[in-house]
Amino acid sequence: RLEESEIKLNEALEDFKKITQGEDHYDIARIMREQALILWVKSREDEALSLLESAVMMQKRVYGEKYDSQPTVARTQQVLGNFYFK
Repeated sequence: RLEESEIKLNEALEDFKKITQGEDHYDIARIMREQALILWVKSREDEALSLLESAVMMQKRVYGEKYDSQPTVARTQQVLGNFYFK
């Protein structure tokens, strides 16, 4: 059901972008992280890494000084570390 997941995440991303009117948001970064996981499974590693790095940058902008204390940031960093490890 990977394709269905990808479609639903794309729909959610578009909805969040409309709601936030193009502004960064932690949920957008979270969706990007999940999309990166799907891309990785589909052997699109370069795209996955690029998307995940973009999610990290968005989280840095969104959380600012609180960046280091956010559980969602820790999860994103964990996924990024796993990607680099593999």
